[in-house]
Amino acid sequence: KKLIAVGMDYTRVNLDLVKNGEIFGIVAQPLYDECKGSAELLFKMANGEKVPYWTVLEAPLVTKDNMDEFYGILDRLEPRYREAQNPDEAKAAPKVTGKFYWVQNSAWHPVHQLTQQSFLEGCSELGLECELATTDENATEAVVALADQTVSRPDAKGVAMWAGGLPVFKPIIEKAKANGVFIALPHFPVPEGTFADNAVQIAADTAKYPDPV
Repeated sequence: KKLIAVGMDYTRVNLDLVKNGEIFGIVAQPLYDECKGSAELLFKMANGEKVPYWTVLEAPLVTKDNMDEFYGILDRLEPRYREAQNPDEAKAAPKVTGKFYWVQNSAWHPVHQLTQQSFLEGCSELGLECELATTDENATEAVVALADQTVSRPDAKGVAMWAGGLPVFKPIIEKAKANGVFIALPHFPVPEGTFADNAVQIAADTAKYPDPV
């Protein structure tokens, strides 16, 4: 029988596998559009504009026929990637005012760096002041503590969280609501009502991922 090998995430390594014919294709979780779109959602919410709870995106199948677009995203964003940093050696970020934040753990990971730079590109296009509030630690406890600190900042207008739909983020999003901070939740769709109504999500519908067979 012939086997069709399909991967996930359009990292350069994975795209090269498709290009070289080692795998058939990649399901392109819409990381760039989710994270760039998070900046736009926060901007609209902060300006009083109503947005839908779930901005549904497509997750296309990337093959040799349509891979140039995704190489283009990486060509633009990868030069901004950084090396992993020991959290114990990280310097405290300077205090600033009037910003939108991106909260995420495992920040060193290439896929996560793609999401961070996508968010910052969205901020740049909208003329927003934005900052990455990230940690290279992998533990959930680290990103939960970071999220709690970030929504408590007096300069925070909005926060995009890589929260994964975890219940542990509920009180943090409630705190954000009390502080007048809007929340965008990219990539991990959860039912409306899971979190407080200051939170919206932008993601593909995993039930509609392409079937390569």
